[in-house]
Amino acid sequence: MDDSFCWLIVGSGSPELREHLQYQIDSMGMHDDVFIADNVFPAAPVYRVASLVVLPSENESFGMVLAEASAFSVPVVATQIGGIPEVIQNNQTGTLFTSR
Repeated sequence: MDDSFCWLIVGSGSPELREHLQYQIDSMGMHDDVFIADNVFPAAPVYRVASLVVLPSENESFGMVLAEASAFSVPVVATQIGGIPEVIQNNQTGTLFTSR
């Protein structure tokens, strides 16, 4: 992968989920390109260097991360579910997609 690009997965999922994600990352040889972090506070330093925020939620009541990303002018891609369309207007303030 391009040395100037990496993925940062942020959140406090279960240890099993984190282990599964790390296994997938390692099995694809992406351990130098994909990093997993627990919740980050303060989040501002992450948004300042982010090129894109992706929120592929299957259940999301509001999507605070999207409001925060928008405040830092970071483009967003998110599922069109729950309260997300109240925060992001498709093709105007971000890109929304339907989940499978």
